[in-house]
Amino acid sequence: MNVALWLKEKGYQVIGVDVADKPEDLDLPYMKLDLTNKSQVDKVFDEEAPDIVLHYAAITTLSATIKDPYSAFYVNDLSTLNLFDAASRIGVRRFIYASSVLGNTKVYVKWGNKEMVVPISSLWGIPTANLRVKSVDPSTGKMAYMPVSSVIRHRLGKKDLYRIWYKKGGDQSVVATGDHSVFVLNDEGKLVPREVRALQAGTDHLFPADGVSAGPEDRALLRASLSQGVEVGDVETISEEEVRSLRRDGDFDGFVYDLSVPGSEAFFGGDSPVLLHNSSNVYGAPKKNPVREEDPFAPRVPYDHTKVIAEYMASAYASAKNLPYSITRSWLIFGEHDKPIRAVPIFIRKAVRDEPITLFNSGKDVNDPYHVSNYLHALEIILGDPRAVGQAYNIGTGNHMSVAEMAQSIIEILGSHSKMVMAPPRSELEVEPQISYPSIDKIKGLGYEPITSFKEGILRTKQWMEKKGLL
Repeated sequence: MNVALWLKEKGYQVIGVDVADKPEDLDLPYMKLDLTNKSQVDKVFDEEAPDIVLHYAAITTLSATIKDPYSAFYVNDLSTLNLFDAASRIGVRRFIYASSVLGNTKVYVKWGNKEMVVPISSLWGIPTANLRVKSVDPSTGKMAYMPVSSVIRHRLGKKDLYRIWYKKGGDQSVVATGDHSVFVLNDEGKLVPREVRALQAGTDHLFPADGVSAGPEDRALLRASLSQGVEVGDVETISEEEVRSLRRDGDFDGFVYDLSVPGSEAFFGGDSPVLLHNSSNVYGAPKKNPVREEDPFAPRVPYDHTKVIAEYMASAYASAKNLPYSITRSWLIFGEHDKPIRAVPIFIRKAVRDEPITLFNSGKDVNDPYHVSNYLHALEIILGDPRAVGQAYNIGTGNHMSVAEMAQSIIEILGSHSKMVMAPPRSELEVEPQISYPSIDKIKGLGYEPITSFKEGILRTKQWMEKKGLL
C-alpha cells in the first residue's frame, strides 16, 4: 500500500489490484483480481493498458509456505507468470518523462528505404524490425532516423490536452498531453526534454514537429516563440513568422501512443521495466556477507524457491519477448501500513504494552531492517534511470542487526520494560540461523543513499499504529 499511495502522491494514475477486498484507507481505484487467473489478468491489461507493472503479490509467511508448498508455488509463481505474459504482450513504458500523443499524430518514419508520414496509431501492432522514426540521436544531438524497439499503446486515465500551433501552413497544429516531452534548446545550446505544459511564454524553443515538416530541407525542428500574455485556454495568432500559439485543449481519457527508441533514454526516458519486488531470501543463508547481486542463489524453504523461479521468469521473458524489467531484492522492510502479524509491528505493540517479546530461533537470524521510505527512494531512482532496466538491486541500508538486537533496540527506543523470550526454530529448515545483509554498492551507483534511520522509522511506525488503533 505504501508504494501505491506514494505513486498517487507523486501525481501518477494508480490502480491497485489484489485478491483481497479493498483496504478501507486506500484512496485510489482498485480491482479485486485473482492474479492466478490468466483470463482475468489479460482482460485487465487489455482494458487498462498499464504503463508499468509493480508486482508485490505473494504468500510471504514462511511457515505457511513450509506447511503448504503447493499453494506457495501456485500463487507466487503462477501470478508472476501471468503478469509477465500480459505485460510482454501489450508493452510497458516509463512513468518518468511521459511522452504520449494521440493516435492521429503524424510521425516521420522510414520503412526499409521508403520515407513516409503516417499517423502514429497506424504503427500499432506491426513488426518493428525494419522501422525507424525521425528522432534525436543522443550521440550527436541531431535529428536522424532511429530504430524503433516497440510501439506502445496505453491508457492514461483522464489527462489535460494541449494544442500547439505553428507557422507551417494555416491552422496546422499538433495535440499532445501536457506531459508530452518536446525537445528544446537550453541556455547551453543543447537539446533537452521539456513537457508541453512547461513551455514558457516569451521564450524561443526548438521542438520536434511530431511529423510536420519545418520547411526547407525538411527540418524536423520548429522554431517557436510563445507570446507574452498567452494564457492556457487562449488562442492567439503571433506575428512572428515561425510561430503560432499554445492552449489547453480539453481532457482526454483514451488510448495514447509512444515509440520506444533504444539509446535515446536521455531524451525519452527509455523502455521501462516491469518491476518485480523480490526478496533477499533468494540468497538463503549466504556463505559470506555482505551479499552482492552476483552472489549465487541458495534458497532454503519453499518461499525462497518461489522467489528464485520468479527471477528466472523475468530473464526468460526478457530473452524471448524483449520484456524490460527491473528487480528489487529487499531485506526486512517495515513502516506505515505494515501487516500487524509481521515482526516489527508485533515487537512495537508488545513493547508499548510492556509484554514479553518471543524470538524464534532465539533471535539469531541477522537482517538489515529498514523503513519503507528508503525503499520508495530506491524505487524512484530505479524507475527514473534507464541503466536499471534488466538489472537486480539489493535494497537496504548496508547495516545489519540480529532479530534479538532489533527487538532490544525497539524496547530501548520506546522506553519499554518488555523482556525477550527465546523460542526454538519454527522448523528444521530454520535451525541454521539466516545471517544475511546486503551490499548496496550497486544501487548507490545510481545515486541511492538511505534517507530514514532505524530509530526514526520505528517512531514513525509506532505513531501510525497508534493513530490506527493498533496498539
